[in-house]
Amino acid sequence: MNELYFPVTENCNFECAHCYLSAGPGKRDTTVSRGDFEKIIGNLPVGDTRVILSGGEVTTIREDLNYFLEVLTDRKHHLEKADRFSVFSVEVQTNGSWATGIHRAREVLTDLRNRGVDVVDVASNSRYHKEAGMDVERFHNLRAGNRYLGVDLYIPKGFNEKSAESYFPMGRAKNFDVAFEDLEIGYGRIPCRDAVSLKRNQSDLNLDTEGNVYSCCFRQFKLDGNLIEEPLEKIINRYLDGGDFDLINRRGISALAEKRGVPGDVVRDVVCRQGECALCFRVFGESGDMRVGKDEVVA
Repeated sequence: MNELYFPVTENCNFECAHCYLSAGPGKRDTTVSRGDFEKIIGNLPVGDTRVILSGGEVTTIREDLNYFLEVLTDRKHHLEKADRFSVFSVEVQTNGSWATGIHRAREVLTDLRNRGVDVVDVASNSRYHKEAGMDVERFHNLRAGNRYLGVDLYIPKGFNEKSAESYFPMGRAKNFDVAFEDLEIGYGRIPCRDAVSLKRNQSDLNLDTEGNVYSCCFRQFKLDGNLIEEPLEKIINRYLDGGDFDLINRRGISALAEKRGVPGDVVRDVVCRQGECALCFRVFGESGDMRVGKDEVVA
């Protein structure tokens, strides 16, 4: 299944210390326009697809969210006509702070289900969400509110205790001011390894509100092209022809770092101690371009 992770706004009722988008209150103007959203969804390929709407907090832009879900429902019907065997699913990622009581939780979940949402992912599992105002009682409300509804609902059991060293130093997380040597941001199987495997009907891509396409949610390695202006398949095929993503898909970010001149022993040491995401940040930076020379990489 092709997955498209789409933070449609940076508006949020929380202002979490670790947020890589620096999302927070008063940012409604960062929301993707309805016209651009329509164009982006219209440029998705036929085939099994999951669109994940995220933020920010999508429930803080409720009128826009309802419109986006309407567009996705129309797209689903269109794809079903084009290929009756394809699956088009919609996931909403939320902090779940709106679940102030069981009745309220059930009300919102019912509305999302009726608007075509297949999965609701409550992603407020960090200690920084707790510090921002989330509490476990709302998790309990969500579980109780979903009883007999049948919404595919993912809820944290509690809050993890990951420290500042565990988060990608982007957005508000830059304020942690953690030295590179102390970062430990490995995410297991790296997000970009199958980022553009569209030919196998398995891509994992990320968007911004301007239609740019990236290989991971940290917006590394921007693909050439814009999803507002052209089909996703065309953008991906262009990048596959470039060679770098083919190398990442086959051997991971470590192989690309070595190709760019970083010594293999340095690559292995950084990955072993800090993870592949830390290596990617150190070598390629936020732009997806090599920002340090091979002798500057910290061993």
